[in-house]
Amino acid sequence: MIILKRTNILLGAILYTFSTLFAGNGNVLEPMDIFEMEGVSDPQISPDGSKILYVRSGSDVMTDKRYSNIWIINYNGTDNRPLTSGQKGNSQPRWSPNGKQIIYVSSASGSGQIHKRWMDTGETTVLTNVQTGPHGISWSPDGKHVAFYGTVPEGAEFEVDLPTPPEGAEWAAPAKVIDRLVYRFDGVGYLKGYKHLFVVPSEGGTARQLTEGRFNFASYRGGQTVWSKDSKYIYVSTNLEDDWEGNPQSDIYQVDIKEGKTDQLTDRKGPDGNPTPSPDGKSLAYMGYDDKKMATQISHMYVMNLKTRKIREIKTKLDRGVSNISWSGDSKNIIFNYADKGNTKLAQTTLKGKNNILTNNLGRSYSLATDGRFVFITTRPDLP
Repeated sequence: MIILKRTNILLGAILYTFSTLFAGNGNVLEPMDIFEMEGVSDPQISPDGSKILYVRSGSDVMTDKRYSNIWIINYNGTDNRPLTSGQKGNSQPRWSPNGKQIIYVSSASGSGQIHKRWMDTGETTVLTNVQTGPHGISWSPDGKHVAFYGTVPEGAEFEVDLPTPPEGAEWAAPAKVIDRLVYRFDGVGYLKGYKHLFVVPSEGGTARQLTEGRFNFASYRGGQTVWSKDSKYIYVSTNLEDDWEGNPQSDIYQVDIKEGKTDQLTDRKGPDGNPTPSPDGKSLAYMGYDDKKMATQISHMYVMNLKTRKIREIKTKLDRGVSNISWSGDSKNIIFNYADKGNTKLAQTTLKGKNNILTNNLGRSYSLATDGRFVFITTRPDLP
């Protein structure tokens, strides 16, 4: 049974402490107060449920830049301490399947790279040397590989013959040549390539690109790599049609990590996403809907039998969409988020659609242990 314990409140309390530092005592927030505020995000509970990793972020008043570090706390709320420090970016902590190491992305050496830390000794090593910051990192269930998304640069397929400036002249930067429909993204800027899937040995080595082409296998704002139980495949949601830039449809694919071959699992007119394999490896849950060209459409929950490819909808009896799905450790229930009158709730459903609420005021993310314990970030509209 999934239970809620003290640590869930503690992580929320860390966030609340800085939010109420100024708002709760009658003082008016000032612009400089932002440098006194910190927040927590991305909680990751260990496989045995005993410890929690999370990201703690703040702003440096001297450089006017954001920074983040990885902290760890016991599930019972004791021994809260940092694992990284400084004014760099440290994020995306992920436990190894046996709980003895973690991986995370750090810019401590300059550009963002995947680092590995041994939890018993504190020793660290750098696993990657890639040109763009990896994201969506995850361990394979057998612990032998790490998957991530990265941006693969690609120039225009044609060249424009522009005049060259005279010697010593200072001309403006040359014109940008754009030959794609989607060439920039809100919060990202001009796009520098396409998001593709990579794997790297967890003991170190050369990262290997699994996918290719003028397609995106992840969102420009993020995305999570998801492994099959046998560590042979990675599940992705993408659109590989020629007209993908003007077509919001997406389907679920499985990518063979040895050959990079993609096998399409779903096919309909509408977006399918959030592929989530069950712990027993028999089923794949995902979100989607049939696109009826309406302004607002509700995402539904589906489960595919990975052996027969048979699909059935999990009817939650909710009149609203659900998101961010995960499986319980026994593969009998699915956990999900949904919004109710401004309150984001965490709930679970049986495969027959019987629901119950686990907690209210859910923040951006949650994390489950195999024994059913979970941790989440909590927030409210008046205490963001």
